[in-house]
Amino acid sequence: MAAAIKPYRIGVDVGGTNTDAVILDTRETKSANRGVVAWHKTPTTSPNVTDGIEAAVRSVLDQSKAPRDQVACLTIERVPPFSDFPPVLKSIMNGYYCYVDGGLHIDGSQEAPINEDQIVRECAIIKEKGLDAVVISGVFSPIDDHFYQEDHVRRIVRRELPDVDIVCSSEVSQIGYLERENASILNASILKFARRTIRGFKNAMKRLDLNCTLYLTQNDGTLIDAPSAARLPIRTFSSGPTNSMRGAAYLGLSGQSDGTEEKTATIVVDIGGTTSDVGVLLPSGFPRQASAYVTVAGVQINFGMPHLESIGLGGGSIVRSENGKVTVGPDSVGHFLSTRAKVFGGDVLTATDIAVAAGEKIGDPNLVQDVDQNTVADARARMKTMLENVVDLMKTSPAPLPVLLVGGGSVIAPTELDGVSKVICPPFHSVANAVGAAMSKVGGTVDMIQSSEERTVKEIVEQAKETAIERAVASGALRETVYLAEVDALPLQYVANQVRVIARAVGELSPDGVPPSDSVLDDDDEDDEQIYKEAAKRDAHLDEPNAAAIDIEKYRPKTPDDEIVDRALRASCSEMGSRVGMAAKPTTTDRVHKYSVINTISLAWRIGRCIARAHANNTLSTVAEQMIDEIGGPETAKVLFRGKIIAVERRLFKGHSYGEITIQQTQQSEEEKSGSDNVPAVAVGGTLKIPFKNENIYAKHISETGEEKYIAMVPDLISVLDTQSGKALGVPEFRYGLMVTVLGIACSPRWSDTPRGLEYGGPGAFGYKNIEYKPLGTYVEPKSVVFEFAED
Repeated sequence: MAAAIKPYRIGVDVGGTNTDAVILDTRETKSANRGVVAWHKTPTTSPNVTDGIEAAVRSVLDQSKAPRDQVACLTIERVPPFSDFPPVLKSIMNGYYCYVDGGLHIDGSQEAPINEDQIVRECAIIKEKGLDAVVISGVFSPIDDHFYQEDHVRRIVRRELPDVDIVCSSEVSQIGYLERENASILNASILKFARRTIRGFKNAMKRLDLNCTLYLTQNDGTLIDAPSAARLPIRTFSSGPTNSMRGAAYLGLSGQSDGTEEKTATIVVDIGGTTSDVGVLLPSGFPRQASAYVTVAGVQINFGMPHLESIGLGGGSIVRSENGKVTVGPDSVGHFLSTRAKVFGGDVLTATDIAVAAGEKIGDPNLVQDVDQNTVADARARMKTMLENVVDLMKTSPAPLPVLLVGGGSVIAPTELDGVSKVICPPFHSVANAVGAAMSKVGGTVDMIQSSEERTVKEIVEQAKETAIERAVASGALRETVYLAEVDALPLQYVANQVRVIARAVGELSPDGVPPSDSVLDDDDEDDEQIYKEAAKRDAHLDEPNAAAIDIEKYRPKTPDDEIVDRALRASCSEMGSRVGMAAKPTTTDRVHKYSVINTISLAWRIGRCIARAHANNTLSTVAEQMIDEIGGPETAKVLFRGKIIAVERRLFKGHSYGEITIQQTQQSEEEKSGSDNVPAVAVGGTLKIPFKNENIYAKHISETGEEKYIAMVPDLISVLDTQSGKALGVPEFRYGLMVTVLGIACSPRWSDTPRGLEYGGPGAFGYKNIEYKPLGTYVEPKSVVFEFAED
């Protein structure tokens, strides 16, 4: 006999200020109230967040009168990282680290086998130090479907250290060694807290007589069951923005279309008490993802997270009028809005007061009658401009898009915005995040590198699709509702016949497909305060035994010229793939000075320092100008173009990435925000095309009238900078919609002064024999860091 369908779902969002809860009846999703039976908002409790969660869930259950046994699932928005950790634990995470044999090549072959004796020796050191969490991270471990090296090491560590937590990086994140390692370390550091918090959730469910499955929402908007979340809490810590966008889509878009309209992207503006977070919902219903790498508390990780822009505008933003100029924010009264805002009897003029003075029904309108109407008009105009600017930043084309307003502070937003087709403020907008948690879907993801030598890329992609669908079903999705939300195939540069395939399938949660979890989490001491001792640092050195290269000394092959040798060595490097170095024979100092480009490391250091200083001083808008000054001035380096990547074409041939990017001029409003210190670009308006073969070959400007002009070309350096970070984008990082600044740098005379140099490094070397090289500027030799900072 089939189990009875349980129609109710509970969603909870744990925010920094408030905890929101809703209960939905999935049978009424087409009704006017979208199935929302009851909702509740309560202050987030600290340090024990479960008290606030329990109070919120109890409230919606009491309001709705829903039978406890008819609740299908409880979905909690996130486990906040370090929310009750003492500050010292946040900064001291490195108890010890070591390196052991192992790892894979990019083609999946084994770089070195696991040495069990090494593992046992390191376990003894870990035990001596009293550490209780171990991270195992191997090179290319996410594609290890044959040797299972990380799992092998885990079995050894578990045997030697049965009481420690063990995290394998391949289970935490995907390709990207440093970012995967970072995410695994963060995950290991919050395991105890996650287990204790989820145990608190389950205890609260028992007290509320809820015998249903507990899920948490992940950063990408899909669900994860409680035992998995306790093992991988890092996947859940930043799901709030995703929940808001998913909830906004459910409340504001579902049922709005008659089926004849083409699905389009939607801007979601979540206005809270202090900030407004703006994201983009794709036609798939999931948020547009941020770039490949994101930073969390200063740590770079490679999780899929929504692309967000935030501004200091919220319901509690403080409004000031000085010398006839009205400002709104960025400072805010925050969660003291109900006591400090004028409409609630306070003495601080806030954005909410402005909204009430303009006609909104909140608090006591009589308390803002004395606010000058000019101030009201100017403040509303300022808030409108702020929202229009941040919405425009998120758009990838000038076409107007619909905007969904959610969040408790959405009452301060205007009903119309320039560049927006329509503004929608759905019902229950103040608890859209909790609605999104309740209506989240189940997902399955595949991220793998496969060889295309024996199979076509299409066959590899189809396999990835099938695997993603099966993983979604295994996680609790209804098979008939599963669809593919993302499919991408990326050729790997410098590696022949290797392709990275990413596929993500999502589907509706089966109301009776996954039974409640009865797994018992480990009982950790409530006192998690442990101070790790200063880590002992191991000397890095080569400890391989010396061996005489007798055979090499005796065998001296002969070759007619050096080109044959060079081709053989290059072929080996290309076969190995990834990053490969080749050690050539030593040379003399005189030859280095005569034929080499001098002080290149010093120049790289100086450019890196420019970026670091720009981040520290909040001067990223002029980082290109700072680089120009360091490189040698405007005669040596120039800003070629500023704009947005609107097209990326690429293909792989013999381990090299070939393709072309098209950059479109940025809008005037975005240029004005850059500041008056920006130097004019060599070309403005129109578009810029840059073909590449691992390196950017030339920059061709096409004006609005169709006139074409080459403004830079090899051997001069053409660098495409990410405008937001100031860092140079590599060929694999070119993405549609990225804001970029194109910088041109004059090459060394070693390349340009002789026909031989241009033959090997000019446009003709890349197949463009019809393009005549024209120097960008005058080369200036970089200053030596060694000489500049050497002691007298």
